[in-house]
Amino acid sequence: MKKLFIILTLVLLLSACKKEEEVTLEYDDFMEITRWSDIGMQEQGLWFIYVYSEFCYACESIKDDVLSFGVYINNQAPFYVVNHGTVEGLAPIDYEGTPTLFMLDEGEVISYFVGTSEIMSFITTFRP
Repeated sequence: MKKLFIILTLVLLLSACKKEEEVTLEYDDFMEITRWSDIGMQEQGLWFIYVYSEFCYACESIKDDVLSFGVYINNQAPFYVVNHGTVEGLAPIDYEGTPTLFMLDEGEVISYFVGTSEIMSFITTFRP
């Protein structure tokens, strides 16, 4: 009986100490646009496009925050990602570089945010 008590106590202690695994989001967890012509500007309502580059330090520095925002917003509006280095064709939207986050409504760009400061400022004010 004493052994059983000790074993149960150890099991409870070890399970209480179990550290929760962090979920790491990746770009391929989202709808990726591989050809600019795939956009078609046909989405109805509000939607987002995040343009990044695999070799962009600024993109990497905000990746977790942007992708967490993508999970949050994807329940309300589609969230697409575009890899600037591999996307094919001519962009139907002008942009200055990466990272850039576009907010579109009915296929029209209603706002865009360039660089880490602007994107992070938008994300923190848009998201509760």
